[in-house]
Amino acid sequence: MANWNKYKSCNNCIGNEWSHLARGYCQKCYPLIKDLEKVEAWNVLDSTTINNVRGVSKDFMMAAIRDGKFHDYQKIIITLLKNRLKIFRSYINPNGYAFDIEILLTNISDVYCTNGTKNIFRGHAALYESDMRIEQRKVFEKALLELEINRNLTLDTNLISKLNRKPTIIDP
Repeated sequence: MANWNKYKSCNNCIGNEWSHLARGYCQKCYPLIKDLEKVEAWNVLDSTTINNVRGVSKDFMMAAIRDGKFHDYQKIIITLLKNRLKIFRSYINPNGYAFDIEILLTNISDVYCTNGTKNIFRGHAALYESDMRIEQRKVFEKALLELEINRNLTLDTNLISKLNRKPTIIDP
């Protein structure tokens, strides 16, 4: 347990597993909170507000302004940061639901596996539910969440490619 003098626990993850850093946030949550504040303050009309944040460079966002994709990318980055903050909350108090384990394994395989093996964990929730006790599932979920926490935060290329596709008209 880390040192938390002024605050009882982190304002985001509600835990005290990591040391306090600033403004009531732990050393894991605070950098993401700062990045979220920066991204939300980005203004297309004022390039001085656009700063590097984890996983995204200023040059990339300046190119997005020229391509007309700035606001789409900004929304994606905000979503990624908020999702990462939710992962910290889940890590502190894992629920051990088999479906959550399946989703975590699927998300991790989406990042690390090749196209042919990305879906190997889909449909396994019933297996985890029947073959593992709740305590085992919680430990397993926490380990998977730790992988997610320590993964580099980058823009999801699938989301970017969906935004870059031009809609096609299908004849009836």
